Amino acid sequence: MANGTNGGDLLAGTDGNDTIDGLGGDDLIDLLAGADLAYGGEGADLVNGGPGPDSIFGQDGDDFLFGGTNLSNDGSGDDWILGGDGNDLALGGDGNDLVYGEGDDDALNGNTGIDVVFGGPGADFVRGGQDNDTVYGDDGDDWHVNGNIGADLVYGGQGADTLFGGQGLDTVFGEVGDDWIDGNLGDDWLHGGNGADTIEDAGGGDDVLFGDDGDDLLLGGEGNDAIFDDAVTIEGGSFFFDPNARGADTLLGEDGDDFLLSGGGRDLLSGGAGNDFIGGGQGTDRLGDTLSGDEGNDDISGGLGDDLLYGGGGNDFILDAGGANTIWGDLGADSIAGGKGDDAIFGGGGADILLEIYTGADTMSGEDGNDFVGGGQGDDVLSGGDDADIVQGGAGDDHLEGGDGQDQLSGDQGADTAWGGDDGDWITGGADNDFLLGEEGADTIAGDDGNDFLLGGAGDDSVVGGDGADTIGFVTTDQAGDDTLSGGAGNDLIFDEQGDNLVYGDGGDDFVGTGTGDDLLAGGQGKDVLFGGEGSDTIAGDADADTIGGGGGGDRLDGGGGDDLMIGGAGHDTMTGGGGRDRYLLVSGDGFDHIVDFDFQNDVLLTESAINGTLLVTAAQVLAMAVEIGGNTVINLGGSNAITLEGTPLANLTVANFMVVTELDNLVI
Repeated sequence: MANGTNGGDLLAGTDGNDTIDGLGGDDLIDLLAGADLAYGGEGADLVNGGPGPDSIFGQDGDDFLFGGTNLSNDGSGDDWILGGDGNDLALGGDGNDLVYGEGDDDALNGNTGIDVVFGGPGADFVRGGQDNDTVYGDDGDDWHVNGNIGADLVYGGQGADTLFGGQGLDTVFGEVGDDWIDGNLGDDWLHGGNGADTIEDAGGGDDVLFGDDGDDLLLGGEGNDAIFDDAVTIEGGSFFFDPNARGADTLLGEDGDDFLLSGGGRDLLSGGAGNDFIGGGQGTDRLGDTLSGDEGNDDISGGLGDDLLYGGGGNDFILDAGGANTIWGDLGADSIAGGKGDDAIFGGGGADILLEIYTGADTMSGEDGNDFVGGGQGDDVLSGGDDADIVQGGAGDDHLEGGDGQDQLSGDQGADTAWGGDDGDWITGGADNDFLLGEEGADTIAGDDGNDFLLGGAGDDSVVGGDGADTIGFVTTDQAGDDTLSGGAGNDLIFDEQGDNLVYGDGGDDFVGTGTGDDLLAGGQGKDVLFGGEGSDTIAGDADADTIGGGGGGDRLDGGGGDDLMIGGAGHDTMTGGGGRDRYLLVSGDGFDHIVDFDFQNDVLLTESAINGTLLVTAAQVLAMAVEIGGNTVINLGGSNAITLEGTPLANLTVANFMVVTELDNLVI
């Protein structure tokens, strides 16, 4: 054993197993071969270990401690180096070394070999070396803890530490404190631990990042990364994720195909470029590929909180399990499912699929592209946006809008409202009482079940009421269309003011009225009321007792079977009563009308008492105005009002065939 003095000593070992104590002073101790034990003692000492497995203790003072490689020795042994008190510099040498800084602010390097490097208390610089090292920052705010080359284990300990994995497959634990962690090169596993940590892998590689507890910022960098914001444990080789862990975390995947998963708390997740999977937890999360719309086909899941989800560029799949969410698909052909809660979903550019798969009063818009928009079980507001879209309401009382393009709108269940918008749309109401509006373009509108209100708008529209007592009409515009209308089953109200229209009342007791065009009206089954309006109309009543009015223009009226009331109206009209006991009403301004099949045994001619300006009182007065011309009876009522009964000789007529009407309002129709 060799001891120094309290002064600055130069002490050298032998090739044997030496024990040297420098005692006081700034000593230089140089160990040779052998398993040596060296104590620096007090003072700023320099100790070089040599080839053997040495144990070096710096003790008090700011010491320089080397396993052997920094001087003339090869340092090939497995050394123990402990700095002691003071700001020490310690290097481990070529062997498998243990380097411990102990107190104060130390700089430690394991050098070559499989080393364990331990900073201890204080703000330390800790570096692992070239092999598979274990590096601890320990207590204090360590400003550089680096595994260096190799597959390293790096621990920050307590304090706000700066940690690097270095080259190789590293595992880094920030532990307690607000840490900054960079995996550097290689495929790294990075854990933040407790505290508000910043975790990134700037060197690339396929990395796994865990924020653990606290408000963390996680950046994956290049490579295909997996990012978790909260606690994950590993048991038997499996992952167990804790979705209830809290913390307002930020997870950024950047380049590569990344996997990002948050737990509880209000989190921000961004996948960056690449095909990413992004999953939210139970907190109020903000998720996205990137807010600037980076590329990549991403899978995004919002979790249970009130989330903001952005797909960005690429064909994205976005799913949110619960909460009141706002979702933007952005560019690309996206598939979006809203989940539970009242969601606002916007498809953005591209041919998108938007679905609400649970309950909730949702607002969804396909925006640009040929989109599919499907509501769920709640009262939804759905819009196709631009281009040719398919919009389905689902259950609930929904509001549907087609927007631009040739859209298909279906209300499905519930009392729905649907507006087709521009271009030619296909609109169906489904069950219950619906309000459907075609607006611009040649629309096809079907009310289906329920008592529906259907409006056509501009364009050549086709409207079918379906079952129920429906109301079918048109918004008056400057762009009249030639429409095809059918009431369907039920007692329907149908009116169309413009265009040359084809109108069919179908089943039920219908009221049908048209406007200025040359229309074709058919009552169908039931006791119908049919009025042609202006124009040269063709009107047929079918079976049952119908009321038919031609309105202005030269009209053709056919009552069909049943006891019908025929009103020619202004213009030169031709009327056919068909079977049954028919009545024909003549009023002032009717013009010169013809009745083709007047049945003198059953039919009655009703005449307004003031039709010619002279008050008529009795049926005999009307019969006295009749003359026979060529086997036809012609009755000139004066005032440009006349009626011709074709094929009916005057001799066949009696006063029973005529009736004077004084109050038209009291006429039984």
